[in-house]
Amino acid sequence: MARPDLHPALINLLLEAAEIVHESGFDPERHKDEAAESLQEYLVGLEGIEEKVSDVSVPLSFSEELYHLRMHIDMLRGKLKQMIENQENPVDS
Repeated sequence: MARPDLHPALINLLLEAAEIVHESGFDPERHKDEAAESLQEYLVGLEGIEEKVSDVSVPLSFSEELYHLRMHIDMLRGKLKQMIENQENPVDS
């Protein structure tokens, strides 16, 4: 359930992002051995969410929540890029 003190635009973005993640079934730990092409598709979806987030305008009182959302998108992007790099350039044991 969404927090009642979140701006409606942020609630919509969070719900959309959650739906995309749920539909794709993406979980960094579960998908760590997936092919780089599949991981790239998740990255493209994440960039679509980020574009929508960058277009959102919220009152100053909600800016911290928007910042946290952007921070989490960036964190997930970093994990995806690292996973893709690991798939493309595996380290021999």
